[in-house]
Amino acid sequence: MPGYSGNIYVIIDISDPAHPVEAGRWVGAGPVGGGRREARAGVSLHGPPYVQGNLAYVPFGAAAW
Repeated sequence: MPGYSGNIYVIIDISDPAHPVEAGRWVGAGPVGGGRREARAGVSLHGPPYVQGNLAYVPFGAAAW
């Protein structure tokens, strides 16, 4: 994704499948460098998000967090 470095989640609203719309982005807290949001070193995104109501829980893990 432009402006990001590393693994991020992008949330897409597909309520109208013919016209998907980006609804949000998430990146593990990390530095902003050179105008880019960078995922924290060691962050590993794995598995699909778990959606409950209007919340989405994203599975991630990192060494030393």
